[in-house]
Amino acid sequence: SLSERTTLLGHMVTQNKDLDRDLSEARTFVTDIQEETEMYFRQKEEAEKNASRLVLELEELENSQLTRINKERVKVEKAEYELEALKKSLDRALQDSKDFNELQKQNRELQDKIRRQEEYLKRKLQKENRLKDRVNQTTTTSAVAKNPAR
Repeated sequence: SLSERTTLLGHMVTQNKDLDRDLSEARTFVTDIQEETEMYFRQKEEAEKNASRLVLELEELENSQLTRINKERVKVEKAEYELEALKKSLDRALQDSKDFNELQKQNRELQDKIRRQEEYLKRKLQKENRLKDRVNQTTTTSAVAKNPAR
């Protein structure tokens, strides 16, 4: 019975050592898991901070780009307005040019008519003067023929 107790005690000591070893391994395992968990939470916290920072940067960039796009849109609208005004101005200038060319053409035609009318009147006046001269010569010749004593 003493030997049974001794054997039993030996088994209990062995079992206690095994349990101590298991407990020590379990504690090491728990410590490792806690460290990994803490590291995971730190990494998660760091990632969340980075994500928040990136979201803010993205929002700032988006706002900046939207502002730039709006400024460009305003520039484009202004340029389109100015282009339209220039087109209208060009159209008016072209119309004025056509009107001016038409007026020049009419002026040339009128000057030509005036020149031809002056030539006609000049010829008519010359003809009348020749007729008048003939009449005067005929009258003078008839008067001399009727009054030879003169």
